[in-house]
Amino acid sequence: MKYTLNERNIDAVCKEAYAFLVRRKTNPKDLIHTKLSIEEVLLTYLSAFGSDVAFSVDYGGGLTKNRIRLTVPGPSLDPFASTEASSDEDLFLSNVLSRMGQRPKWKYARGVNTIVYTPSKKSRPDWEKLLFAIISAIVLGLASRALPANVSMAIRQDALVPLLDTFLGFLNAVAGPMIFLSVVWGIYSIGDASTFSEVGGACASDSCCSCAP
Repeated sequence: MKYTLNERNIDAVCKEAYAFLVRRKTNPKDLIHTKLSIEEVLLTYLSAFGSDVAFSVDYGGGLTKNRIRLTVPGPSLDPFASTEASSDEDLFLSNVLSRMGQRPKWKYARGVNTIVYTPSKKSRPDWEKLLFAIISAIVLGLASRALPANVSMAIRQDALVPLLDTFLGFLNAVAGPMIFLSVVWGIYSIGDASTFSEVGGACASDSCCSCAP
Protein backbone atom coordinates (compact mmCIF):
# COMPACT_ATOMS: atom_id res chain seq x y z
CA MET A 1 0.00 0.00 0.00
CA LYS A 2 1.26 3.46 -0.91
CA TYR A 3 1.04 6.56 1.26
CA THR A 4 2.24 10.14 1.38
CA LEU A 5 4.71 10.90 4.13
CA ASN A 6 2.93 13.05 6.72
CA GLU A 7 1.95 12.75 10.36
CA ARG A 8 -1.60 11.66 9.62
CA ASN A 9 -0.52 8.78 7.39
CA ILE A 10 2.22 7.78 9.82
CA ASP A 11 -0.39 7.41 12.55
CA ALA A 12 -2.62 5.38 10.21
CA VAL A 13 0.25 3.05 9.23
CA CYS A 14 1.15 2.45 12.88
CA LYS A 15 -2.45 1.46 13.67
CA GLU A 16 -2.64 -0.82 10.63
CA ALA A 17 0.67 -2.46 11.52
CA TYR A 18 -0.49 -3.05 15.09
CA ALA A 19 -3.78 -4.57 13.88
CA PHE A 20 -1.90 -6.80 11.42
CA LEU A 21 0.42 -8.09 14.14
CA VAL A 22 -2.53 -8.78 16.46
CA ARG A 23 -4.29 -10.79 13.74
CA ARG A 24 -1.09 -12.74 13.11
CA LYS A 25 -0.82 -13.60 16.83
CA THR A 26 2.50 -11.84 17.30
CA ASN A 27 4.45 -12.20 20.51
CA PRO A 28 2.87 -9.61 22.87
CA LYS A 29 6.22 -8.12 23.86
CA ASP A 30 6.90 -7.24 20.19
CA LEU A 31 3.57 -5.52 19.49
CA ILE A 32 4.17 -2.14 21.12
CA HIS A 33 7.90 -2.22 20.38
CA THR A 34 7.34 -2.70 16.64
CA LYS A 35 4.59 -0.08 16.46
CA LEU A 36 6.71 2.54 18.23
CA SER A 37 9.74 1.67 16.09
CA ILE A 38 7.76 2.10 12.86
CA GLU A 39 6.50 5.46 14.06
CA GLU A 40 10.02 6.60 14.99
CA VAL A 41 11.44 5.47 11.63
CA LEU A 42 8.78 7.26 9.58
CA LEU A 43 9.12 10.41 11.67
CA THR A 44 12.86 10.30 11.02
CA TYR A 45 12.29 10.21 7.27
CA LEU A 46 9.63 12.92 7.55
CA SER A 47 12.10 15.17 9.34
CA ALA A 48 14.87 14.43 6.82
CA PHE A 49 12.92 14.36 3.53
CA GLY A 50 9.96 16.59 4.34
CA SER A 51 6.27 15.92 3.76
CA ASP A 52 4.54 14.73 0.57
CA VAL A 53 7.20 12.09 -0.11
CA ALA A 54 5.67 8.79 -1.28
CA PHE A 55 6.35 5.61 0.69
CA SER A 56 4.84 2.13 0.78
CA VAL A 57 4.11 -0.59 3.33
CA ASP A 58 3.86 -4.32 2.62
CA TYR A 59 2.59 -6.97 5.03
CA GLY A 60 3.35 -10.68 4.94
CA GLY A 61 4.98 -13.49 6.87
CA GLY A 62 5.57 -17.19 7.28
CA LEU A 63 4.83 -19.91 9.78
CA THR A 64 6.98 -18.59 12.61
CA LYS A 65 7.47 -14.89 11.85
CA ASN A 66 5.59 -11.93 10.45
CA ARG A 67 7.01 -9.35 8.07
CA ILE A 68 6.39 -5.63 7.69
CA ARG A 69 8.40 -3.87 4.97
CA LEU A 70 8.68 -0.10 4.63
CA THR A 71 10.10 1.42 1.45
CA VAL A 72 10.94 5.12 1.35
CA PRO A 73 12.50 6.60 -1.85
CA GLY A 74 15.16 9.24 -1.42
CA PRO A 75 18.78 9.63 -0.34
CA SER A 76 20.44 6.91 1.70
CA LEU A 77 19.44 7.30 5.36
CA ASP A 78 19.80 4.56 7.95
CA PRO A 79 17.26 5.35 10.71
CA PHE A 80 19.06 2.96 13.06
CA ALA A 81 22.52 4.43 12.50
CA SER A 82 24.49 4.59 15.72
CA THR A 83 25.72 7.92 16.97
CA GLU A 84 29.37 8.73 17.58
CA ALA A 85 28.77 8.15 21.30
CA SER A 86 27.86 4.50 20.73
CA SER A 87 30.43 2.06 22.00
CA ASP A 88 31.93 -0.89 20.15
CA GLU A 89 29.93 -3.21 22.43
CA ASP A 90 26.66 -1.53 21.40
CA LEU A 91 27.55 -1.89 17.71
CA PHE A 92 28.48 -5.56 18.14
CA LEU A 93 25.29 -6.38 20.03
CA SER A 94 23.20 -4.49 17.46
CA ASN A 95 24.72 -6.54 14.60
CA VAL A 96 24.13 -9.81 16.47
CA LEU A 97 20.49 -8.96 17.13
CA SER A 98 20.03 -7.99 13.48
CA ARG A 99 21.35 -11.36 12.29
CA MET A 100 19.04 -13.14 14.76
CA GLY A 101 16.03 -11.28 13.35
CA GLN A 102 15.45 -9.40 16.61
CA ARG A 103 16.29 -6.01 15.14
CA PRO A 104 14.81 -4.31 12.05
CA LYS A 105 16.98 -4.57 8.96
CA TRP A 106 17.74 -1.56 6.76
CA LYS A 107 19.22 -1.51 3.29
CA TYR A 108 19.56 1.01 0.49
CA ALA A 109 19.36 0.05 -3.18
CA ARG A 110 18.41 1.89 -6.37
CA GLY A 111 17.44 5.06 -4.55
CA VAL A 112 15.11 3.36 -2.06
CA ASN A 113 15.45 2.91 1.71
CA THR A 114 13.99 -0.44 2.79
CA ILE A 115 13.27 -1.39 6.41
CA VAL A 116 12.05 -4.89 7.26
CA TYR A 117 10.55 -5.96 10.59
CA THR A 118 10.25 -9.67 11.39
CA PRO A 119 8.67 -10.02 14.86
CA SER A 120 8.07 -13.56 16.06
CA LYS A 121 4.66 -15.08 16.51
CA LYS A 122 3.34 -15.99 19.92
CA SER A 123 4.60 -19.44 20.86
CA ARG A 124 2.47 -22.11 22.48
CA PRO A 125 2.92 -22.79 26.22
CA ASP A 126 5.55 -25.38 27.11
CA TRP A 127 2.98 -27.63 28.79
CA GLU A 128 1.00 -27.88 25.51
CA LYS A 129 4.14 -28.89 23.62
CA LEU A 130 5.01 -31.47 26.27
CA LEU A 131 1.47 -32.89 26.29
CA PHE A 132 1.47 -33.14 22.48
CA ALA A 133 4.83 -34.93 22.55
CA ILE A 134 3.61 -37.44 25.17
CA ILE A 135 0.39 -38.20 23.28
CA SER A 136 2.28 -38.55 19.99
CA ALA A 137 4.80 -40.92 21.58
CA ILE A 138 2.01 -43.11 23.02
CA VAL A 139 0.12 -43.24 19.71
CA LEU A 140 3.23 -44.05 17.68
CA GLY A 141 4.32 -46.67 20.21
CA LEU A 142 0.97 -48.46 20.08
CA ALA A 143 0.87 -48.22 16.28
CA SER A 144 4.36 -49.70 15.93
CA ARG A 145 3.44 -52.67 18.15
CA ALA A 146 0.47 -53.46 15.92
CA LEU A 147 2.67 -53.64 12.83
CA PRO A 148 4.68 -56.71 11.78
CA ALA A 149 8.16 -56.90 13.26
CA ASN A 150 9.95 -56.44 9.94
CA VAL A 151 7.83 -53.39 9.05
CA SER A 152 8.35 -51.85 12.49
CA MET A 153 12.11 -52.39 12.23
CA ALA A 154 12.22 -50.89 8.74
CA ILE A 155 10.36 -47.78 9.89
CA ARG A 156 12.69 -47.43 12.85
CA GLN A 157 15.85 -47.77 10.78
CA ASP A 158 14.79 -45.82 7.70
CA ALA A 159 12.78 -43.01 9.31
CA LEU A 160 13.23 -42.61 13.06
CA VAL A 161 17.00 -43.03 13.25
CA PRO A 162 17.81 -40.53 10.44
CA LEU A 163 15.29 -38.11 11.92
CA LEU A 164 16.89 -38.39 15.35
CA ASP A 165 20.37 -37.90 13.87
CA THR A 166 19.19 -34.81 12.01
CA PHE A 167 17.63 -33.37 15.17
CA LEU A 168 20.76 -33.98 17.22
CA GLY A 169 22.89 -32.37 14.52
CA PHE A 170 20.63 -29.33 14.47
CA LEU A 171 20.73 -29.15 18.27
CA ASN A 172 24.54 -29.22 18.24
CA ALA A 173 24.63 -26.51 15.58
CA VAL A 174 22.36 -24.24 17.64
CA ALA A 175 23.84 -24.93 21.08
CA GLY A 176 27.30 -23.59 20.22
CA PRO A 177 26.19 -20.12 19.03
CA MET A 178 23.69 -19.82 21.89
CA ILE A 179 26.36 -20.56 24.49
CA PHE A 180 28.69 -18.08 22.80
CA LEU A 181 26.01 -15.36 22.77
CA SER A 182 25.22 -16.04 26.44
CA VAL A 183 28.88 -15.57 27.35
CA VAL A 184 29.10 -12.40 25.24
CA TRP A 185 25.96 -10.99 26.86
CA GLY A 186 27.33 -11.79 30.32
CA ILE A 187 30.57 -9.98 29.55
CA TYR A 188 28.69 -7.07 28.01
CA SER A 189 26.45 -6.79 31.11
CA ILE A 190 29.45 -6.44 33.42
CA GLY A 191 30.04 -2.96 32.06
CA ASP A 192 33.69 -2.20 32.69
CA ALA A 193 36.81 -3.57 34.34
CA SER A 194 36.14 -1.75 37.62
CA THR A 195 32.80 -3.52 38.06
CA PHE A 196 34.43 -6.87 37.34
CA SER A 197 37.16 -6.18 39.91
CA GLU A 198 34.54 -5.27 42.51
CA VAL A 199 32.75 -8.57 41.92
CA GLY A 200 36.00 -10.49 42.30
CA GLY A 201 36.94 -8.56 45.42
CA ALA A 202 33.56 -9.14 46.99
CA CYS A 203 33.73 -12.88 46.43
CA ALA A 204 37.22 -12.99 47.96
CA SER A 205 36.20 -11.12 51.12
CA ASP A 206 35.71 -12.93 54.45
CA SER A 207 32.04 -11.90 54.61
CA CYS A 208 31.22 -13.89 51.46
CA CYS A 209 33.21 -16.99 52.36
CA SER A 210 31.14 -19.66 54.10
CA CYS A 211 34.22 -21.35 55.47
CA ALA A 212 35.67 -18.25 57.08
CA PRO A 213 36.32 -18.61 60.85
